[in-house]
Amino acid sequence: MKSETLRLAWFLIAYIFNFADAIFTMYAISKGATELNPAMAAVLEIDPIFFLCVKVLVFALALEYIVRKAPKLLIYTAILYTFVTGWHLSFWMGAW
Repeated sequence: MKSETLRLAWFLIAYIFNFADAIFTMYAISKGATELNPAMAAVLEIDPIFFLCVKVLVFALALEYIVRKAPKLLIYTAILYTFVTGWHLSFWMGAW
């Protein structure tokens, strides 16, 4: 049971920080930044809300695949998105 609880915690951390990455990306774009991922840049040009939906949905599908096929990668995914969110925050905090 402890393993399942830990896996759920890492899943939620990854998911929440991916959502934060999407929100911070949309904010940065509104201030003049550029989306570096060409596929997501194309989606963002269609509509910001569509971008958010696609990013969340694709990430959820990828996360589900990781949980089923390579659950040990879940912790690394969560850590990666924690750092990505920290990177976004470092720019935001620097603006103060």
